Amino acid sequence: MATPNLVQLAPNLSAEERYELISADLLAQMDGESPMLSESEMKAMLWFASKAVWKEYALRVCMFRYANSIWVKEIETEKLRTYALYLHASFTLERIVTHAGYGINKKKLAKQFEDLKKCVVDVHDAAEGFLAYRDAIPKLEEILCGVPFYSKKTKASIASQFELVDESMQHFNDGVRNFCDCSDAKKFIKPIVDNRESYLIQDAVPSEEAVKELVDYIQERAESEMRGRE
Repeated sequence: MATPNLVQLAPNLSAEERYELISADLLAQMDGESPMLSESEMKAMLWFASKAVWKEYALRVCMFRYANSIWVKEIETEKLRTYALYLHASFTLERIVTHAGYGINKKKLAKQFEDLKKCVVDVHDAAEGFLAYRDAIPKLEEILCGVPFYSKKTKASIASQFELVDESMQHFNDGVRNFCDCSDAKKFIKPIVDNRESYLIQDAVPSEEAVKELVDYIQERAESEMRGRE
């Protein structure tokens, strides 16, 4: 049953208040819950006497929609790219250890050491770009009235992707350290033992600029759509 007070108050609610109520209801439905707003409440909430209030509300809705479409796909793509680079780095490390044990030509082995250094840098750079989304999500939520723009299920899925990349980098670094701590390490992988830090994936800390670019992109796309409606 509709709440008469909400129906009566709706015309006087700000764009921010309308967005908070409607987006919370939408998220609940995305998680399989029943709608919190009745049909008459929703109808009242979506009626705007002021075009300025409608534009302010609609801009937030556009940003909500783009974050749920563009970012979800990009996060999945960047996760796969980062994880593929991690797998390549792991394979390169294992190949070095195997070849060193078989006494491969030192010149060829030296090239593999350089390849591994490059792999480590590639993983780090990709991880920084990927994890920028993790830091951008709460930034955009602040702009969107502090209301989450992902359902609980989607947010949990995204969080697991960030954890996978963090754990993969830690697993790689543990592998490097374990190989270096072997009794025969100096004999087979001396360059890694002597310069261990160069073969470890450094902590990926996204820059503020990278995070801002992600948020700005969503805002700009939404603003462009709004201009197209005028």
